[in-house]
Amino acid sequence: MPSGGAPEGLKQLISDGIAAPSLVAHVSILVVARVPLIVAGSADHATRERIADAFAAATPLAEGVSEIEIADGERFTWLADPAGVGCTIEGAGVAPRSPRSTRLRARALLEGLDPVVARALIRSLVRGYQLIATAVAPDFAALRDALRVTPYRIPEDDLLRLGVVLFVDAAGSTAASGATPNGRVVSAYLLHAPDPAVTARRPPTLLAAWNQRSADWDDFAWAAVPDLAARTGSRHEAYAALLAEREQLLGHPGSGETGSGENGAGA
Repeated sequence: MPSGGAPEGLKQLISDGIAAPSLVAHVSILVVARVPLIVAGSADHATRERIADAFAAATPLAEGVSEIEIADGERFTWLADPAGVGCTIEGAGVAPRSPRSTRLRARALLEGLDPVVARALIRSLVRGYQLIATAVAPDFAALRDALRVTPYRIPEDDLLRLGVVLFVDAAGSTAASGATPNGRVVSAYLLHAPDPAVTARRPPTLLAAWNQRSADWDDFAWAAVPDLAARTGSRHEAYAALLAEREQLLGHPGSGETGSGENGAGA
């Protein structure tokens, strides 16, 4: 699996105190592996978009892959088998694209899109499309609850395909540059798509959380490495090598070592 492109935007997120180095490394690997990414939270729109754009820019599109910007009025011409995901929008599926040759980008998923469009977009993930999107939602429960009910009414199994979800709060933090960003990643989750061989749904896995007392991040991703490796199609050892390579590119080697947190929480 390719490791991704030059992560200058990701480096800036780290130096500005917006996200932990180890979390950025893990998430960037997942995005390269085409796992969907949702950047939500109460931070301003520009901050959420900055984070999403940084991960997208560090994952350049391969030859033959196109990015489709989803806006209100989207016709879903690219969607394979629209009827299978309940999409009845006129024109849907007239020019279907392979999921592996398509990356979807949505800005303001909840507040900027008609619910019919947002519903079809999220349900399209079952086909294997990758989505990078932003949304206003203060926490995971609020995002999930908003999408479950009218006007979205998205089935639970489809919500579990959202991949990685980052929540960014509106509280600033002092950056290395002396600036004060408008947000900070306060929690990050890995969602688990339904497994036909398993009856029970798996709850989201917490990858990292901001610790207000220590003013640092608690890193829980080390405990989820088997799941992270599986999502990238890698064995544990191969994923560890990818992580080390990514941390080196980000200028923070060893930041996600197994069993240690950003603040030594795993010691």
